[in-house]
Amino acid sequence: MRSVCSNKKHKTLAHWILQDYNDHLKMFSKRITLKTKDSNELYYIASDLLLLNTEIVTDKTDFSKIITSFHDQNLSKEVNESILKNLSSLYIKLAIEKPSSEVEKLQVIRDSLKFQLDDLEKQIAGYQDANQLSVKYTTGIPQAKLLRDRAEVEQLYVTAVTAYQNANFKLLSERPIFQVLDFPGPPYEFKKPSAVKVSLVVFVLMGFILLVLINYKVFLNMIKQELSNS
Repeated sequence: MRSVCSNKKHKTLAHWILQDYNDHLKMFSKRITLKTKDSNELYYIASDLLLLNTEIVTDKTDFSKIITSFHDQNLSKEVNESILKNLSSLYIKLAIEKPSSEVEKLQVIRDSLKFQLDDLEKQIAGYQDANQLSVKYTTGIPQAKLLRDRAEVEQLYVTAVTAYQNANFKLLSERPIFQVLDFPGPPYEFKKPSAVKVSLVVFVLMGFILLVLINYKVFLNMIKQELSNS
């Protein structure tokens, strides 16, 4: 809704959807006007119109078809493309959410061990502060202990790197493919209200109004007659 659309007359896709509705009002429908300057109202209304004019049909083969019924064919095409883009992103995100989380955790562990290993290497070499490029000979710290710590951290680091690589490979292998068979395009259909149905509705309404007026006059005459007799 908030994305910029290709139609330069409208700021966002939401503005375009609202304008399309107001330009092609159905019978007895009211024009939608924004009551406040709050931009969220526009997006809420446009979202309702989007749902009202969008249909997702799934056939027996589990393939889904997205059908939009806006009056402007360019708007329908752009809405379909936007739905496909966001739907595919959401589907992939949900599918790889758990393996992605594991990769991120292992990456933090790997980087932490790498930092710790580098720090031990500096201490063994006699460097206390590499950032300030100051060289100090390490005294008072048994070198044997530093060597043991380095060996332990090296083993942990190798294990973490291997686990990270395996998790990353698993993430790539489990990443789903969102396949689009047919991109939005023709045929476009513009469905106008049936002239017969419109005429029938108008005829029924006119008949109802005429019947009310006739009965009203009859009742009014009866009341006047009763009052005159009394």
